[in-house]
Amino acid sequence: MTAALPRVLVVEDKENYRELICEILQDGGFDGEGAGDGAGALDLVRKRRFDLVVTDLFLPDREGFDVMEDVHRIYPDIPILIITAFGSVERAVEAVKRGAFDFLPKPFSPDQLLIKLRQALREVELKRENRVLKESDRQEELIGQSPAFLKAIEKLRQVAPTEATVLLLGESGTGKELFAKRLHRWSERKDAPFLSLNSAAIPENLLETELFGHEKGAFTGAYREKMGKLELAHPGTLFLDEIGDLPLVLQPKLLRVLEEKSFERVGGVETRRVDLRFLFATHRDLKRRVGEGLFREDLYFRLTVFPVEIPPLRERRDDIPLLVSYFVERLSKRLRKDVFQVQEKAMEKLLKYSWPGNVRELQNAVERALILCKGESLGPEEFFLDGGPTERADLSGTLKDALERAEREKILATLRLHPERREAAELLGISAKTLLEKLRRYGLGEDS
Repeated sequence: MTAALPRVLVVEDKENYRELICEILQDGGFDGEGAGDGAGALDLVRKRRFDLVVTDLFLPDREGFDVMEDVHRIYPDIPILIITAFGSVERAVEAVKRGAFDFLPKPFSPDQLLIKLRQALREVELKRENRVLKESDRQEELIGQSPAFLKAIEKLRQVAPTEATVLLLGESGTGKELFAKRLHRWSERKDAPFLSLNSAAIPENLLETELFGHEKGAFTGAYREKMGKLELAHPGTLFLDEIGDLPLVLQPKLLRVLEEKSFERVGGVETRRVDLRFLFATHRDLKRRVGEGLFREDLYFRLTVFPVEIPPLRERRDDIPLLVSYFVERLSKRLRKDVFQVQEKAMEKLLKYSWPGNVRELQNAVERALILCKGESLGPEEFFLDGGPTERADLSGTLKDALERAEREKILATLRLHPERREAAELLGISAKTLLEKLRRYGLGEDS
């Protein structure tokens, strides 16, 4: 399945000229459709959505910027390109002031038209990315006051005003992308785009074109040229998540971008230059992957200019009540729940858990609890935590603490498989009375 071509509405009263523009668009990777006057243009806009509009300044029934204003009432964000004879440039400038994307004097070459339209598409994409970023910023914040968390934040503040490459290190779910967004907001490039790309989430055969873009005809299905994240992020910040999973074949190409700020699109020969701040993140041990031959040593040294370690949630337990309060307030509004507090026993349960999925797992747990909650407070019975054998080891505390955690999780795992307590006690090699005492000791209720 291939992506649809960008649809362009061409509003031009001269039929031959209108058809010529549509042919240029078709050859340039666009889908052009024409209208001979303003009324016909509005009729088409009401019937289907266009990505761009090209309109002559003077039409039989109205002027081009009148068409523009009518179209913008229906689709406020659609870019409109005004085309005009040389004698009408002043009016075209007026139209730009009133909301047109740009104007193009007649006569113009096919390349001039296509360049303008591609610029318009790029601007639309960047505006969309920035809207998503700003909405995400409003919804998600970095919450915490533990020493380990504040140390990471302070390192972020120190490096943000520089142009240094930053590597964010942390387990899955610790909030590496939130840290990257915050760094961007504190940097000199805060008003430029912030784009992200997850190296592990995209198939290898698509990752190269997502990063570098491709030229028309570069491969089957490449019906038009496409800008990659490198070009779309210029001159802002590009965040490459899970960089430890970047395929070996792409690593030298990324290294070249870091060193020379230049690259070629897939299927292209033209060298393109970008001015970007690079941020990287991984949950993997990159030095170990270098030793295993899975990561280039020269790229490793380029990425580790300024590493920032983001602590797992088990090392910042003091932040759990803050995070829970934040998630309850935000998610209860979204779920339309009137939940105002978390019961003490529920919080104790959350504080004892080791959170292998970190902050992301905590957020999911709160959301599930809110969905199940029927009152105004969350109790321990609403929190279902995964304490099974796949949980990561918690290395905090004394040996006695570790043994108690192991005992607690063994009891939990046994009860999940054998809910009948007498049977569970027999399998654990203890009496039912001892099991009951341990359940009380570890705060494990009926539903644990």
